[in-house]
Amino acid sequence: MKRKVLLVVGKSDLTFQGKYSFETEKLIEELQKREDIELVIVGDYKAENFDYEGLNNSIAQLNEEQPLTIIMNTHGSVKDGHFEFIMDSKLNLSSQKLFSLISLKIPNKSIDLFTPACHGGGMLSDKDILPLGSTLVALTDENEVNHGGDFDKLSEYIGGFSADLSAYNLLQLFLSKCLKNRYHPHIGISGSMEYSLDDLLKSYISMPLDFDFSHLESIGSPKEYKEIFDKIVTSKSEWSIYAAEYGIALSIILNDLKNKGCLSIAIDDTKKR
Repeated sequence: MKRKVLLVVGKSDLTFQGKYSFETEKLIEELQKREDIELVIVGDYKAENFDYEGLNNSIAQLNEEQPLTIIMNTHGSVKDGHFEFIMDSKLNLSSQKLFSLISLKIPNKSIDLFTPACHGGGMLSDKDILPLGSTLVALTDENEVNHGGDFDKLSEYIGGFSADLSAYNLLQLFLSKCLKNRYHPHIGISGSMEYSLDDLLKSYISMPLDFDFSHLESIGSPKEYKEIFDKIVTSKSEWSIYAAEYGIALSIILNDLKNKGCLSIAIDDTKKR
């Protein structure tokens, strides 16, 4: 069964801590090239009002047999300590409400959720509302604005990207090909841990690290990979890693996290959540 990719598009010309937009048309065009996914699009970045009924209908049609990735291509904010996706100039949708709607429909099926939204790390505080084992990726910290430039580059690669479009694989693609600024991605697993990749990088500096040739090959064997790897294990500070090298450095750390089993969760099917 093909993976369903639910692309949720908010209005992109909102002014929120600086005006910016994501390359929505290009992203859709590239996703439509993929024959391995069932693409469902909700919302229109040119529309005045977000199609909330369409989102509810799309969630109502989810089933637990089909792998699911939700890409929340929206702005975001934190209000009173809670993260909200900004859908249009009047409608904000809290991660708490969205995750509750999903879990009500498919309570026993882990999903993947990926967002470039500003302050996206804030949604991780609600991660345990989602079905156990769900993977959530935010490209920014809770306190950070995303100006969109690095994320826009993802559209250049996503159509020809051969890996399954899980949240983890999308993050690896973004880190290895697109991230050229020091934005701070987060990844979390429902029922388990969440990680700031920047914080992890700091903890890896000057520490032993296994060189993974399969990871090198999987991200296209960039020529600077070995030099960046050596900086991680020998440098005294993460600032020895230049901004242009930062994405690959985080890609290396993320891969090691996966290899250590930190991004999986043991599910006991005899227990109800």
